[in-house]
Amino acid sequence: MSVVSNVIFSFSISEYSYEKEEDDIYPNMEKINNWLQENSYGVFSVDVDAISGGKKHLETPLFVATFNYFNIKDFCNFVRSLKWECPDCVQVIIQEQEDDKFRLIEPCAG
Repeated sequence: MSVVSNVIFSFSISEYSYEKEEDDIYPNMEKINNWLQENSYGVFSVDVDAISGGKKHLETPLFVATFNYFNIKDFCNFVRSLKWECPDCVQVIIQEQEDDKFRLIEPCAG
């Protein structure tokens, strides 16, 4: 049996990053993905800009994932523990198993 959560995660483009093999690497995303792996959830995708449609590039970091038995409260507590340049720009958008639509979790940083 599964209890699936679809999660979209975004934050300000002004967050510290470095380039590695033509990809922008965000240290906070590395920490988040490590936390997710330690808790047996899997990880967020690479920044979805590489697979987005349209004629322009996304102008914000955007990550997506689907998790089973996801504890959003624990996740947000971890995200809040990180240092963010713009904590007000951190967004978690989630659609849980029985939800008909996505909802914004606020505040998830700060």
